Amino acid sequence: MATTEESTTLPLDWNEWRTLWAAYRYEQNDWQTSTWRPKGVNFMADEVLGVWRIGHRTVELSEVTFLGLRGIGITYVTGAGTEVPEDGVAHSFAELTAILDRDCRA
Repeated sequence: MATTEESTTLPLDWNEWRTLWAAYRYEQNDWQTSTWRPKGVNFMADEVLGVWRIGHRTVELSEVTFLGLRGIGITYVTGAGTEVPEDGVAHSFAELTAILDRDCRA
């Protein structure tokens, strides 16, 4: 099994995915659990992973499996509702970190 540093894509195997997700989430010490909860249903998501305050934004992350690829969907909470970035699905932890660094921590 790959570690979060070694993995270039997210594994399709659910057990491996959940193990890597738990390790990645544990490493994110600046993520603070948010009290915001989605009002609707994210129809593309298999499951909402959680909602966190990351940097200056509230972020919902969701598990997405589509066309044989696993991804992490990214939705930002704004004053007007929600917003999905143009590159709103990350297919690796490195890609997720880069998007969150750019949009939340910059």
